[in-house]
Amino acid sequence: MAVGVSVEEKNLLAFREGMQKAVDSQLAGGELISRLELDAEISLADMDGSFFDHYEAMEPFGMGNHEPIFLVRNVEPALPGQIIRDKHWKLLLKQGREVRPAMWFSAPWREAPAAPWDVAVRLQRHYWRGTESWQLMVCGARKAQR
Repeated sequence: MAVGVSVEEKNLLAFREGMQKAVDSQLAGGELISRLELDAEISLADMDGSFFDHYEAMEPFGMGNHEPIFLVRNVEPALPGQIIRDKHWKLLLKQGREVRPAMWFSAPWREAPAAPWDVAVRLQRHYWRGTESWQLMVCGARKAQR
């Protein structure tokens, strides 16, 4: 969903000011705060073969069928993990006896919350040499709220 507009350079400042006034008049203030819409709370133990079969039945994801985001509470990150290109974080997340690999793109790894964490994750499937595996894609994390 995109829109385009053409503005002559001499009208750019007036366009910018008018657009800013229009946007300001429609916002109450809270709309610009980043929020994650979570679809369900699960545990790492819930992620078994049956769970992934049901997950696959919901595919394909895209417009009109968004990819679910799950909340997983009280996980322990196996730190330090691996920092990739100084911005992505590959790590393991533990909850009880369960351990799952995770990747956090554009991670704030220098300012990570204190463990344990509550994490918002998407799921990503991998195939390697004929074997299927799943990885958690971290969307965000906070200090666990008990």
